[in-house]
Amino acid sequence: MTVDLEELCPGIRKAVRFLQMEGFETIDSGDGSLARAGMECAFDEPMVGIKVEPHSLIVDSDRLRSILLANQIDANIEVG
Repeated sequence: MTVDLEELCPGIRKAVRFLQMEGFETIDSGDGSLARAGMECAFDEPMVGIKVEPHSLIVDSDRLRSILLANQIDANIEVG
C-alpha cells in the first residue's frame, strides 16, 4: 500500500519513510499531537504501527531491532 507522506502528521513522516524504505508495511502512525486535539484513539506519544505476519513475527522483530541499532535509533518497541 502506498501512503502519501504529506497526509501524515509532520512529526512522524521521517519515521514512516524510513520504515517503508527498510521494507516494512506501515499501517498506522501518529506524532502524538492528535491525542491532545481530542482524537480519543490517538496515542499521546509518537508511534508507527507495522504489519507483520504471525509466522514471521520473531524474524521481523529481530530485523527491526537490528536496523534500529545499526542506525543508532533508540525506540521503545511494543507488541500490541
